[in-house]
Amino acid sequence: MGLAVRSCGDLDQGIADHLRKLVGVLRVAAKKLARAGDVAVVERASHVKPDRLEVGGHAGSIAASGESRKANRALLVLLAFALVDELAVEALHAWCFAGAPRPLAGWARLGWHVSIALSLGWPAALAWATWATKGACPGSLPGTDSRLSRASSAPWPAQVRCERSTARSVADILLGAYLGALAGLAIVYPPSRAGLRWTLLAWELACVALAWWGLWRARGRAWGAAEVCLVVLVACESAVVIVGPFASDPFLRWWIGGCFYLAAWVAVCGVLARGTMTRSS
Repeated sequence: MGLAVRSCGDLDQGIADHLRKLVGVLRVAAKKLARAGDVAVVERASHVKPDRLEVGGHAGSIAASGESRKANRALLVLLAFALVDELAVEALHAWCFAGAPRPLAGWARLGWHVSIALSLGWPAALAWATWATKGACPGSLPGTDSRLSRASSAPWPAQVRCERSTARSVADILLGAYLGALAGLAIVYPPSRAGLRWTLLAWELACVALAWWGLWRARGRAWGAAEVCLVVLVACESAVVIVGPFASDPFLRWWIGGCFYLAAWVAVCGVLARGTMTRSS
């Protein structure tokens, strides 16, 4: 009887030992499976992340290319307007204003309004060109909580909408101010010499300040030849306003402004030629 009980106890003890060993094996297997799962997750993440980075980099390169085209297009429009402006004003002075009685009347007066529209249009076009390209929206900068940039999976459409809205608002304000200034000068015609001078000076100062603001806004992206040309032209316009003919008498000393513009166009041609040579090489 005692031997039988001992045999059963030994049997139970053996079963218990086997169960403990089985539990240990199962624990080891569970740990290995858990580690294998972690490794698989890490491997999947390591494969997905470069793909996402590649997609993001590709989209960023597309956006940069698009902004470069916008800057080139804006500069092309600005240079074309400058050529038309200069030729039209020279033609009006030669064929319309020469020998016409003052105050101007009829077609001569209409030509004067056209010349004023062109004179106000050049600084406005310069300011518009600096805002026609991409700039960072304050709400979409890192560390901010903007509704436009919460969708981290597709931040570019929201960013583009913000930038287009800002540029469109500035263009609308600039157009409204331009039409208002032009209508005001048409209503008070003929304006006094001092009144016309101060009106043109105030307009130049406002447009130059807006142009510098547009360039400062675009500081966060890569610049090309178009942006450098815009900096040269805005600096030239600033010199014309501050130390050029507007500092004394723009009607008698405009030749000073002509010297500034000549230097600026030479610099612009040099920048564009250098950019062309760089791309060709």
